[in-house]
Amino acid sequence: SISSFTKIWSPGLLLGWIEATPPLLKKLATAGYIVSGGGVAPWAEAVTTQLLSPDIVGEAEGMDESTAEVGGSSAGAPMTTITTAVDLHVDMLRGDYRRRANLLVTALAEEGLEVAVVPSGGFFIMAQLPDGVDASALLAHAEANHAVTFLAGSRCCPELEGHAGSKELAGEWKRELGGWVRCCFAWHDDAELVEGARRLGAAVRSLGRTTGP
Repeated sequence: SISSFTKIWSPGLLLGWIEATPPLLKKLATAGYIVSGGGVAPWAEAVTTQLLSPDIVGEAEGMDESTAEVGGSSAGAPMTTITTAVDLHVDMLRGDYRRRANLLVTALAEEGLEVAVVPSGGFFIMAQLPDGVDASALLAHAEANHAVTFLAGSRCCPELEGHAGSKELAGEWKRELGGWVRCCFAWHDDAELVEGARRLGAAVRSLGRTTGP
């Protein structure tokens, strides 16, 4: 698997890591452009090395790197957690995202929009629209008249080409997701999340009036 520090730490930190079997890692580690001494991204590697080092926060935490071991020791000593700058940063993000997600769930509920599952991770919330409201039609109305946007649920349907009955199944999923919207809680601040939910609720109500009998 291939992962990246970009979303964990900073958009400008273009560096990642690879998890693979030892034979494959050996081939990658002995590639010419790596063993030549230049490395892949020397500056980003140096920054990341510091961020992953317990020395940065160890002194403040009263930790002793020479005796701390991740996962415990062979002598049966208690497990010691080594805290790094990345650990502290990720803990901060988790708490902040959790608070924002809960805030948006509450704000949407006050507008009559149900969230089936409160997210325990990720950046998005799926909210169900009232019966008869199509997300694609609502999107155009919301953007034009209420200055708020979202991703229509039907856009979240996977393509199933090449599988038996794929067209029928994909069509069924898209119809079901057509009554849902995906909202992001990771980018906006608290006031914007509450205001966005308010505008979305107003768009739903006004669309019902414009399309009603």
